[in-house]
Amino acid sequence: TPPAPPSLRNLLLAPHRYAFAAGTGLLLLVSLGWALWLAAPLAGLSPRSALPPTMAHGFIFGAAFIPLFITGFIHTAGPRWLDVQPMTARQLRWPVRLHVAGIALLVAGAVAGAALAAFGALLLAMALTATGASLGALLRASRVRDRLHMRCVLAFWIGGIAAALLLAAGLATNHPIAAGVAAWLLIFGCVAPI
Repeated sequence: TPPAPPSLRNLLLAPHRYAFAAGTGLLLLVSLGWALWLAAPLAGLSPRSALPPTMAHGFIFGAAFIPLFITGFIHTAGPRWLDVQPMTARQLRWPVRLHVAGIALLVAGAVAGAALAAFGALLLAMALTATGASLGALLRASRVRDRLHMRCVLAFWIGGIAAALLLAAGLATNHPIAAGVAAWLLIFGCVAPI
């Protein structure tokens, strides 16, 4: 049979399709935003930022797309590794939507104000928590002997949740050091180890 024509409905056929599409969209969004930021002085503009640009860059690029790629992969391959019922993309709709909304608000807040960015970080923490809960459910349902890899993924994923919460708290209370530590924790306590 010939392949089905491209359709947004096809994104819901597997968790990795849905999460990878959202991650790719965020990669394009944040890359375009950063490119415009860097090109603005060439056009004689002086962009203003509510957040330190390097901190915003580090956290937003680390949190925008890579966790969604991890989410899609783990929720597609994880059930096979753990010998449990496969997940559907529909089960990831709300965590992925919250993730996208959180990053969009972080990007907007980097320019508009720390309060908006803090709310975005809080939405991101909620999204990561929901995704972590589904990973925990897969682990609890599994009876295979070797679950070490998924346990490690979940442990480092919790580091990502902590990073998003720390960023939200740092932005809400005007503690730039906490926000900077959050970016470091996200990269080295979650994304890189996974």
